Amino acid sequence: KMPEEKKQAYIDALKKLISSKKFTTKNAAISVSGSSVIVRFVRFPKMSESDLEKTLQFEAEPHIPFDIQEVQMDTHIIGDVEDAAETKMETVLVAGKKDIVQERIEIILRAGFRPVIVDVDAFTMENAYELIHKEALSETVLLVNIGASITNISIVENGISKVVRDLYTAGDSFTSAIQESMQNSIEKAEELKKRYGLLGGKAEEDKDVSVQIYNILYPVVKELNSEIQRSIDYFTGQKTSADVNVEKIILSGGTANLKGLPELINSEIKIPVEIFRPLEHVDTSSLNVDIDVASPSLAVATGLAIRKIGDCK
Repeated sequence: KMPEEKKQAYIDALKKLISSKKFTTKNAAISVSGSSVIVRFVRFPKMSESDLEKTLQFEAEPHIPFDIQEVQMDTHIIGDVEDAAETKMETVLVAGKKDIVQERIEIILRAGFRPVIVDVDAFTMENAYELIHKEALSETVLLVNIGASITNISIVENGISKVVRDLYTAGDSFTSAIQESMQNSIEKAEELKKRYGLLGGKAEEDKDVSVQIYNILYPVVKELNSEIQRSIDYFTGQKTSADVNVEKIILSGGTANLKGLPELINSEIKIPVEIFRPLEHVDTSSLNVDIDVASPSLAVATGLAIRKIGDCK
């Protein structure tokens, strides 16, 4: 459960946003991720969408590691598939613990907004990327959104999700590694992380400190790369065509700006790495912010902003 003071801080920030009168809508889209949310790709007996909706609780129960009464569920039909000479339908099944979903809804309501959509971080990231990079609809890409506490991984083939995972190796993992190793404050560790990143011996100044920070952060990158490779291996093992391979890795989230990270992921996994900046084609001249730095952090927010009431993705 989120501490009340943290919840109140979110509410206050949202109320301040409303009072700025910079927009008129009160409708809000929110998203969830982490251990209280599961995404499964499940084959159900072929049936109509309305029949699946009626029987979802029964059909989904074997696939959900939570008490079925404690979750809110939804599913999306991808298409038909042959399974042991029987036609079934491939679906994306999403379940989130009710208390987590309700907590976010409570924050939105107390701030004065109307919650109309609840999404999953990984899907919002996919939607944002596909909106801006239309070529993604005919490619196989691996999206890595490295937030503060959670990293969302999604492999998308021709616009269809194939692998969705959440990891706890994220931005805070890098900061904590520096703090614990150097015995300094979180604020100082964050400053060192941003200043030196993974430049190591390539830094133009303070090379000794830069190498020290690199050595502290490299095990965290190694762990992240291991999970990325594991996701690729799982995807490769599931695919039906030998010609389908991950063509590029797309980084977003605040940690996408970590100096040297894209190059280090590329050097170990041998797949081109790009940083996703969802606002790169938007006029942000009126904003008092370095948009190149801020933009990668807005992948989830962008994906939520393009949702419409009643749409299915």
